Amino acid sequence: MKSFYISIAVAILAVTLRAAPSPSDVEQSLRQQIESASGRQIKLATFTKTDGQSLTASGIPHYRMDFTAEIEFQANGVWYAGPGLLAGTEFRFAIGQPNRGSLAGFESGIEGGIPVQRGGRAKLAGIMDGQQKESGWKFQISECNIVSQSPPGTPPADTRPRAEIPERKNTPPSPEATQKISAVRNSIGSMLAKSISSESERHIRLNKATIHMTQIGEAEKYAVSYQADVEFKTNGVWLSNGTIATPVAFHFTETAHSWDPPPRFKVHRGDHALVSGSLTAEKRDTGWKLLMGDNHFVWFKTAEQVAAMKNAGGH
Repeated sequence: MKSFYISIAVAILAVTLRAAPSPSDVEQSLRQQIESASGRQIKLATFTKTDGQSLTASGIPHYRMDFTAEIEFQANGVWYAGPGLLAGTEFRFAIGQPNRGSLAGFESGIEGGIPVQRGGRAKLAGIMDGQQKESGWKFQISECNIVSQSPPGTPPADTRPRAEIPERKNTPPSPEATQKISAVRNSIGSMLAKSISSESERHIRLNKATIHMTQIGEAEKYAVSYQADVEFKTNGVWLSNGTIATPVAFHFTETAHSWDPPPRFKVHRGDHALVSGSLTAEKRDTGWKLLMGDNHFVWFKTAEQVAAMKNAGGH
């Protein structure tokens, strides 16, 4: 009988060890890592499990959980999200904005520093890797990418199951209002395209842009967030003034010079880059005026990679 109870206990322990962790456990682990790394200047606002996979390595249970999340910044400052393609995997934070010409500003660019404002948010998508120990599951960030950023005042996404979200009975805008919004969006897109073309001396063109607008007060003034897919029309050197996830410019030269400011990216005709940013658009007597805000470099793809994406049905 004693051996029977021991067998039952062992079976229960084995089932417990094999049980997949709950999303709430992983969410709490990610929350603690973010708050600890940022000195509580970044908080985890939402967390959603999108997929999962149970693994066993050397007899030890492992679990990979895919997730999407939204973080919110608690102060004005710099989010050190990680350098280059690792942007999004780190959560160090410094309050205040470094002078771009100072050593702190230089380090900010090298380490993937993103200027942020209190109340602003960023959407992330990534993977948490976990290993089960006697004390429970232990998770660490394996992969994490910045999907988008939104300025302060943007309503948070509703992450409840669709059945729990009450139906919104908003009055649809009139045809005149819809036409006006479309005209404003087109004007902003056209001005953005001209700005990029002018700054690069026509070597870089706006391929396409996604534009979101929020009206400021009653005047014809809008807070704008955008993602711009730009294409290089000439072989040469892109003088971006920034690294991935840091503010960039659109200066271009066909021949690199020793006095050109770093970083310098060698590009070829047909290569693409995605830039995400914000600006303020205001209607003046002479037309629309764009006041450029922060922007950052999201990714770079060669002409061959772009062609492969199109052939595969991507964008």
